[in-house]
Amino acid sequence: MTTLTGKTILITGGTRGLGAVTALALARLGPHKIYITGRPSSSATADTLISKIRSEAESNSNGNICTNITFLPTDNASLASVSATAQKLLETEERIDILICNAGIAAIPLGKSEDGYEIQFATNVLGHALLIRKLLPLLRKDTSSGARIISLGSYGYRMAKTVDLERVSGDGLAKDKDDFLGYQRWRRYTESKLANTLYTSQLAKQYPEIISVTVTPGFVESDMVKNFGFVDHWMTKLGAKLARGQKGMVTVEEGAENTVWAATVEEKELVNGGLYDPVGKRVPEGELTAAARDEALAKRLWEWTEAELGRWL
Repeated sequence: MTTLTGKTILITGGTRGLGAVTALALARLGPHKIYITGRPSSSATADTLISKIRSEAESNSNGNICTNITFLPTDNASLASVSATAQKLLETEERIDILICNAGIAAIPLGKSEDGYEIQFATNVLGHALLIRKLLPLLRKDTSSGARIISLGSYGYRMAKTVDLERVSGDGLAKDKDDFLGYQRWRRYTESKLANTLYTSQLAKQYPEIISVTVTPGFVESDMVKNFGFVDHWMTKLGAKLARGQKGMVTVEEGAENTVWAATVEEKELVNGGLYDPVGKRVPEGELTAAARDEALAKRLWEWTEAELGRWL
């Protein structure tokens, strides 16, 4: 395990669920500073988490727990909000050592972000892509520090056959629709998770001096999953039973273990651009789905994303 002493960490969606558990676990390892983002409405939840960490520090004799934690109100589906958060960090921080792209939504009804993109793709993919691109100066500040970008993936990527960029915005989105059993909302989610995996592989190629990996948490019994409707909850539990190498649904604490591992393991243990199943098990290229190995699709996603984010960069 690499030391976190002196490290500055940013966790998106860090106010609850996997993000909050990850923040607590990493705070115990003594980094210099932790930033957590969340919707502006999550400020009270953020305060509760920060108070919990600081209370634990006060009662801990070794004094290693990081209490320098800041909440950055951010709507990950809004490019303006993400851009403003990134700009604030560019103006106040010297570097970011670990960026954990954890924020996400799953299987929600068809919706559109304020920028005109399908809401799951906007939140899970575009918001993080913009944050990464704008924070590159901080991530690349000192390449000897071993900066890392850790993106939260999902076993759901295996269900996606492609990333249909024509249906993410504009006329294609206008023609999309939901169905009774929820296939379309799950299609949109799984495609966003495939996009996360493909985008990470391209990050590793474009910026090899930064370690970029995707981690899957497993099928987590999070509050989000608990609040699913009957059909979606049943489908999630069925997927957990059928998934190779899985023991079924896991707790939020168990789900965060893979992210914490990726943030703390020695750099030599990580393959840049790799996908890791819990805990720390790299998925060999030959076991990836055809879509996840599709270099042409990955390049097309990268170029499309660069074009869409151009005015924000």
